Amino acid sequence: MLNCQRYISQTKRQIQEVNTEEFFLNKDDFDIIIDVREPQETTQGTIPGACCIPRGVLETSLDSLVPATEQKALTDWLPTQKVLLYCRSGGRSALAAKSLQNMGLLNVFSLAGGIEAWCERGYPIIKTDSKE
Repeated sequence: MLNCQRYISQTKRQIQEVNTEEFFLNKDDFDIIIDVREPQETTQGTIPGACCIPRGVLETSLDSLVPATEQKALTDWLPTQKVLLYCRSGGRSALAAKSLQNMGLLNVFSLAGGIEAWCERGYPIIKTDSKE
C-alpha cells in the first residue's frame, strides 16, 4: 500500500506540472485557473483570476465553469480549455489534475509547489479583504 506522499509522487509523474515562473510568464495562456484549497485557506490570498472550487467538490462543480453560451456543448467545450489547478503546496492540485484527466480534460496542469512557491517568488496575490 502506498502512503500519501508516495501516492502524490506517483500521481505527479502522470500529470503535467508547471513551475511558478513558467506560469507567471504564460498566465494568459490558461483559460481557467482553479484554487482547490478550502475556502478558509483562501483568506491568505489567491492568485489573480482564480476561482475557488475546493478539491472535495471539484468534479461535481465543473459545469459551473462553462459559460451559458457553451452549456449545450459542455462535453466539447471543457476538454479543450487549458486549466491550471493549485493548492497550498501542490499535492491536492496534482491529485485533482489526475482526476480531471480521468474525466477527459486534455490540458490540465498543476502548479508545482502551490501558492506557497508562488508567494516565495513574490508573485502577486489578492487578499479576500482587498478591494481589488
